[in-house]
Amino acid sequence: LIGGATLLATSFIAGFILNSFESNIFMGFFVIFTIAMLARCVSWLFVSRVYEPPMEISQESQFKFSDFMKEIWHTRAGKIILLSAFMNLAIYLASPFYAIYMLQDMKLNMMTFTIINLSATAASLITLGFWGKRIDNSGPVGVIAFTSLCISFVPLLWALGHGIPYLMTVQFFAGFIINTQIPD
Repeated sequence: LIGGATLLATSFIAGFILNSFESNIFMGFFVIFTIAMLARCVSWLFVSRVYEPPMEISQESQFKFSDFMKEIWHTRAGKIILLSAFMNLAIYLASPFYAIYMLQDMKLNMMTFTIINLSATAASLITLGFWGKRIDNSGPVGVIAFTSLCISFVPLLWALGHGIPYLMTVQFFAGFIINTQIPD
């Protein structure tokens, strides 16, 4: 929740920076990447001070990736992992086309673009508790099956309308559904 709220805030700030540098977008990206680099350096300083005891792994508990790949098609957990992997592949392949559609075809400015995209992040944060209760009550398989079916409607919803409030609603729905699809 804290990470998601941080992502929401920093994405909004990045959108504001890009909107401010709309006449020189490369300078806007330079500012954002410079801030990100500095934040990463500060993060490295904090992480380097954390003590981590040495990890000892017994011979019988060692994980072999080849054994995992042989069994992935035959176990319930393997099938869920494959579903999640293929769903993420589809999402990451389609995502750039939504950005191009909004920025080039709809001619949205960077702030509006950011707000539409942050609708999904906001929905994910708001619905964490909702999905957590459903998973606690009925288990993850039913929830993942339901949301996997629902997520397939998102591209269709994008094709049916193009107004800003409509797209914010579609993105909110996508964030509500995708919350269970991408494991953290």
